[in-house]
Amino acid sequence: MSNPLVAPRNPLEPQSRLQMLRRGELLEAAIAVIGEEGLSRLTLARVAARVGMSAASVNFHFASKAKLLSDTLYAVVQEYHDTISSIVAAHSHDPLRALEGIVEATFEPPLFDHGKAVVWYAFSAESFRRDEYRDLSVPRYEVYRGQVSDLFQRLSDEGRLYARIDVATTTTAFVGLLDSIWFDFMLDPESFDSKAARGTAMNFLHGLVEEEPSGRKGQ
Repeated sequence: MSNPLVAPRNPLEPQSRLQMLRRGELLEAAIAVIGEEGLSRLTLARVAARVGMSAASVNFHFASKAKLLSDTLYAVVQEYHDTISSIVAAHSHDPLRALEGIVEATFEPPLFDHGKAVVWYAFSAESFRRDEYRDLSVPRYEVYRGQVSDLFQRLSDEGRLYARIDVATTTTAFVGLLDSIWFDFMLDPESFDSKAARGTAMNFLHGLVEEEPSGRKGQ
């Protein structure tokens, strides 16, 4: 799995190893600036200062601030997409373990990062009026919801999901809980207890699943 903070969005765009590393450093710096100062405060000069480069050097990797912004969003969204997809693939025979893996990854590096949380919500707020941001984030978010839905559907088919809860509702509740916890983390990282948050999400997930298959199918 390639690192979206290093690899170019266009795989046909030739870059040396050093260029890719520099690009990764600049994207990490952009995430940090947005996380600490907000989306509106991001400038090429601030990003350059973070890594000891000149603004002209940043322009070598990103032709404009707009390009830096869109590539920053892409990197954060793609990293999440790649991580979740890898977890689902690794536990393809155990849907509950895959869902547990999603919870674990949500509260562990590299995904669990305050700057990345700020990037996600800042760009989400802008996406309703910026087609480029919406096109970068919405399709991958829908894939993520689809993956979660498929996992809960498999649990339901195996008779392991409580019958009184339908798959659509379960998916919305699970995804919504993780989103709301991440939102709390974004608002107040200093007092946020990641261990407690992880426990809350795990307890919620396990509360949806029966310890033994009930024999009910497709409910």
